[in-house]
Amino acid sequence: MVKAHHKGFLIYAAPEELSDGGKWSVRVLIQRNMKTATVSKQQYFKSKNICDSREEAEAHSIFYALRVIDGKIPGQNTNRLFSMV
Repeated sequence: MVKAHHKGFLIYAAPEELSDGGKWSVRVLIQRNMKTATVSKQQYFKSKNICDSREEAEAHSIFYALRVIDGKIPGQNTNRLFSMV
């Protein structure tokens, strides 16, 4: 699993193989660690983009996560990671 860090978030590329012939969806898990070491909050985000390989989908997933965290994707944001109990 490909991972990255950005602005205090841990990003995991989590593409899914589609049932129609080896194509991959762009999906990512964004995690925010809380001040206590035992608590973290996480949320999956999925793009409508489809890739031809797992490697391509992983790269696109990380890029997509960076844009979500930076507030560049309308309707997608990490606010929920700050408000979850």
